[in-house]
Amino acid sequence: MVSASIDGLLRGIIRDDYEVKKGLKIADIDPRLNQYNNCFTISDKARALGGSVVEAIFSEIVEKGEKDGFKYFGENF
Repeated sequence: MVSASIDGLLRGIIRDDYEVKKGLKIADIDPRLNQYNNCFTISDKARALGGSVVEAIFSEIVEKGEKDGFKYFGENF
């Protein structure tokens, strides 16, 4: 049995049969009990990280396109 140190809504938990060590965070608990809908959204941090990844991918695509004359995108680009 595992006990949480705070009350709140369970947003995520580690998968079954995953080997853990003492002190490892195994769950995400949102202490804002009145914010039930937050359990079905991603956090601001996760959204920012995801946006940064997309921006990096697009930047790489454009950089490669500039080097090869945008052949990857077809004749009408």
